[in-house]
Amino acid sequence: MSKNKHSDMTVSLAKKLLKDDNVYLTEEGKRRLQDIVRKKSYIVQK
Repeated sequence: MSKNKHSDMTVSLAKKLLKDDNVYLTEEGKRRLQDIVRKKSYIVQK
């Protein structure tokens, strides 16, 4: 998979987590997911 594909998957997952009312997010977690959605930062774990 290309790095761009990982990026798209990461952003897609972050958006789903932010929209899901069943997911409890701390303020820090919410901020980090919002940063990912804005493509400011993400780390792909290998």
